[in-house]
Amino acid sequence: MKKILFILAILLPMGAWAQQFTDSILVNGKKTVAEFVVSGTDECKLGSGFNACISQYSQGSVTIPKEVTHDKKTYKVKEINRIAFRLCSKITSVNLPDGVTRVGEFAFQGCQSLEEIDLCTTLTSIGSGAFIDLPALKKVKCDATTPPVWEYNDVFKFHSEGIGSTKVEKYTPDLHVPDAAIEVYKNSKFTKPEIGWTTAEGWGNFAYITDSHGATLRITNVAEMNGFRDAVNKGIKFTKVVLEADLDMSVDQPWTVSI
Repeated sequence: MKKILFILAILLPMGAWAQQFTDSILVNGKKTVAEFVVSGTDECKLGSGFNACISQYSQGSVTIPKEVTHDKKTYKVKEINRIAFRLCSKITSVNLPDGVTRVGEFAFQGCQSLEEIDLCTTLTSIGSGAFIDLPALKKVKCDATTPPVWEYNDVFKFHSEGIGSTKVEKYTPDLHVPDAAIEVYKNSKFTKPEIGWTTAEGWGNFAYITDSHGATLRITNVAEMNGFRDAVNKGIKFTKVVLEADLDMSVDQPWTVSI
């Protein structure tokens, strides 16, 4: 019996590690090796949950893919795992793709140079401390029409008083959301009396909440370039646009309509 337990003690950690694999994400427009972990039949999380998913010396903007491949199988990126970018102090912006539903605990804690966060339409929840200790943060863009739930009261700021804090915080970064959801975000606050979190905290604590077009638009594929063109031609204004990949404009459809 003891031998069986000993063998199981060895094999169980090996099985856990077998679920991890590497693929690439874009950092400053270049493919960069990152760690992933399988979380379902065709789903995965970015980051192992034990350490940062990329080198903490990586520098520049981060664009996360919707899908990655391991052993000839495709996995959809559904979650940014806990501490996935913790202390990656040189990344300047991050763009989450549609399909991601959760940002884990302390995922971006201590990213000292992070200025812009672009959250996707499918995001539904954000874990404890996900965006704390970000002194350079200027803009947060969230494309979800329903405000993602805060799982704890310290998503954007650490409260020294803990969950029983009675201090109402105001967040200084600009928050950009879908035009039709501005009022919803302004009134979006959460509490969890069952654990002692009684002071309302949430998106409504941002001092400046406006439409989504004030944030940086990042273009990584032909469809996004065509969308940018059509939006501009409809009169929508953008303050900053970043092209993050080389595009073959003859693949999808001819570039027949100019900006």
